[in-house]
Amino acid sequence: MKKSILLSILGLSSLALVGCNKDITEEAGVKIDKEAMVTVNFYTDFTHCDTKDIIFTIKVQNYNLIPEHPADLTESPFVEFPVFKGWSKKTIINSDADLWNFSTDKVMTAFSTLSLYGIWVEA
Repeated sequence: MKKSILLSILGLSSLALVGCNKDITEEAGVKIDKEAMVTVNFYTDFTHCDTKDIIFTIKVQNYNLIPEHPADLTESPFVEFPVFKGWSKKTIINSDADLWNFSTDKVMTAFSTLSLYGIWVEA
């Protein structure tokens, strides 16, 4: 009798915990808390990504646009890649589609931070 009561209590508490997570969604098998605040860090490029190299930071709630970002960069850290192309969460991009679009791209991460890197191209 005690075992069945204990199992019943454990079963009910499990259901209660699942019900409390209504603002957690799953994207590609990863659970993302829609209410979590994410620190978005901007770096000049992917080679300078120590915390001392952050040039701009902002806190954004998951599933929201990034409302502010730094101005386009003008001084390249690379002689052979002098032109600033934009920002990306990828360190190296394959096409312009990999650039962050501040009008449409929303922060969606299971982590507490998101890094955006300056992308530099040839002239």
